[in-house]
Amino acid sequence: METIGGRVKESDIDFKIALNRETVEEDGIEANIEIEEFITSTYATTFDDRYNKEQTWIYIVYKGKLKSGKLRMQCRISV
Repeated sequence: METIGGRVKESDIDFKIALNRETVEEDGIEANIEIEEFITSTYATTFDDRYNKEQTWIYIVYKGKLKSGKLRMQCRISV
């Protein structure tokens, strides 16, 4: 399973803007989510079978509130 996330684009003012944009892209525009305070961050290295190489990740966790609408949860399982 995969968490919501993606790259920070040059047009993103900060991580909160990037997270909000990625949430809309991955969970759909049906959800109006307010990104609140920063909680924690962590660093990890994983192996990407698609590209046959290691990738490094930084996970930044924020508290969020679903203000209206609903989340469209997707489950991707790689075998």
